[in-house]
Amino acid sequence: MNIIIVGAGKVGLSLAASLLKENHDITVVDTDPQVISRVSSTLDVMGFQGNGATYDTLAEVGVTTCELLIATTESDEVNILCCMLAHNMWMVSRDEQERNNHPIRTVARVRNPEYHSKSDFFQQHMGISYIINPERLAAQEVARILHLPSAKRVEMFASGKAEMVAVKLPKGSPFLGVALKDMREKLGIQVLVCAVERDGHADIPAGDYVPQADDTLYIMGAPSELMNTLRRVHLSTSTARSTMIVGGSRTAYYLASILSRDGVEVKLLERDPARAKELAQELPGATVIEGDASNHHLLLEEGVAHVDSFVALTGMDESNILSAIYASQFSLKKVIAKVNNDDLLNLTKGTSLDTTISPKTVTVNHITRFARSITLDAGHKGARSLYKLINSQLEVLEFRAEKEGEYLRTTLKEMKTRPHLLVAAIVRNRKVIIPGGDDMILPEDSVLIVTGNPLTSLADILE
Repeated sequence: MNIIIVGAGKVGLSLAASLLKENHDITVVDTDPQVISRVSSTLDVMGFQGNGATYDTLAEVGVTTCELLIATTESDEVNILCCMLAHNMWMVSRDEQERNNHPIRTVARVRNPEYHSKSDFFQQHMGISYIINPERLAAQEVARILHLPSAKRVEMFASGKAEMVAVKLPKGSPFLGVALKDMREKLGIQVLVCAVERDGHADIPAGDYVPQADDTLYIMGAPSELMNTLRRVHLSTSTARSTMIVGGSRTAYYLASILSRDGVEVKLLERDPARAKELAQELPGATVIEGDASNHHLLLEEGVAHVDSFVALTGMDESNILSAIYASQFSLKKVIAKVNNDDLLNLTKGTSLDTTISPKTVTVNHITRFARSITLDAGHKGARSLYKLINSQLEVLEFRAEKEGEYLRTTLKEMKTRPHLLVAAIVRNRKVIIPGGDDMILPEDSVLIVTGNPLTSLADILE
């Protein structure tokens, strides 16, 4: 697929690297010549210096022959204008049949809540296919985790029929000392451990794998079975009822709105007086306090030791990490820090902070999924969704089984699959099957695959 990315910031570069792995043809447009030079020398993409929100630039990079344009500049207005212009340039270059069959898709990164609230209008009347708000997506992910604080991560698959939770095993966990192949019998659980993280290394475990303390297990199953599993292994399934948020970022605003609506008691600290006053007016359901979260005495005075959860969402990754580590000493149900810089994630290794959130990563993953949905619409046999795990060492892919294929109607124990791959779940007739060796894939099944190697179709699971 021919893709144009306008804006070579952190999101644009990460997105280009991700889409390259999908074998797309990528053109990156940016106004900064040094950025374009660096992009062209480090990635196998075409770099073009220019303003992506102008007719001449889009014409020169071939917008009328591209299938997807993604605008990720720092300006919402530029991103919206770029998508509108690309859509209209493409439309006037095509006849009516071409316009209706496979129109250009456009994606705009829009961060301003006022613009995002009008997403339906932009999508229906202004030629923007998908509006993505990194901060809102990050807030939604944090909210899901706070509803299940014992999990480091919560992901939904197959329209919510299957879920995957990541849990770090404490000392004394019933999981310890039990081989994965014996867990159903000994622990009475109907889930599958599809990945393990140990000392920063990702692995797809075999049946004889024995978990150790501090391992992070990625567990797949139906939502009800996952809750049952967490209860059986003495991990909390109760939601956080109170939280302290530090930083008045857009992510913090969205998170406070979501949690307040869900009945969670929210206390938000923001050091800028004007921003604190603004948030107090916009968030009537939350308590907004003017103060610097780097002052640990202030955190104590405001009750950090007595809330259920703590979320650090300032604009400084280092500050988020330090304040979250400080909050971790109070045995809260969940502590989360926003960390956009991948290099700084190493600072959290070996600390009490086990959950981080990155709006950049969330955005890249969502747009990559959207790109895959386009290839499906065009008749290609691709994955329906993509979830990266453990610093992108593994992926979870969702495929729809075809009507014909060598992988069909063969038991999994007889199937010769590629190495470093696991069939994690099968969804059939709206029911989740956690597969054993005697299960098989049937036509029209939704199949979840965990793998460390790129896959372009379900047929690729075979050797």
